Amino acid sequence: MCILRIIDQGLIKVQKFVITLLLVGVLLLTVIQVVFRYVLLLPSPWSEELARLGLVWVIFLAASLGVRLKAHPYLELLVTRIPFKTKHAVYILVYLIIVVMGIVMVVYGAMYIGRTAGDYTTSLRYPRNLFYYPVPISGILITIYSIREMLQGIKAVLTGKEVEEKDL
Repeated sequence: MCILRIIDQGLIKVQKFVITLLLVGVLLLTVIQVVFRYVLLLPSPWSEELARLGLVWVIFLAASLGVRLKAHPYLELLVTRIPFKTKHAVYILVYLIIVVMGIVMVVYGAMYIGRTAGDYTTSLRYPRNLFYYPVPISGILITIYSIREMLQGIKAVLTGKEVEEKDL
């Protein structure tokens, strides 16, 4: 289990690094776009295309990281008032639904990548399906993270006590 924990923490660090790098890139590209358009009076379509691409990747990578870090909203008031085993049964059900959604993202995202394989962007001429690659990648990560949370919930129901990170 120690190896899995190391892989998990490494994956989180890589995701955070990539998201940060992409956000900085999107910010710089947006500044370039504004300077070119309003100061130099030369519209720059390439910077807009790259900024949009970076933003799409950020959104999907951050969504999967949000699942892992449990950053998605839930009704804490409701959860704290229900019995322990019922609470974890609800968690397991919710994460099962999220697993199904992750699998749908993988399957249909991959299909859409294949369908858009011959299409290219107008200004930079890179494959348009680069916009769709983050969907199955995020789906894989969401599925892995949700299965992890489901296993944690199952372990909590079976043992009758909360499972800590070090126990996984």
